[in-house]
Amino acid sequence: MLLGGISMEPVGTLLKIARIKSGLNQEEVIARLLKMGISLTQVSLSRYENDRREVGTDLLKALS
Repeated sequence: MLLGGISMEPVGTLLKIARIKSGLNQEEVIARLLKMGISLTQVSLSRYENDRREVGTDLLKALS
């Protein structure tokens, strides 16, 4: 949903959309994060993408 050009989707949903638009699967995102020194499991990434876990600012910066 857009409100004045600003997405009102939850952050996790936006992360998932961005990942899919980038043509990446979860394993590829995890591998890229690991190269940046960020260790993340597929279960954790799934929880972030499904808004079951709050995305911290460090992870959000790394994913941007």
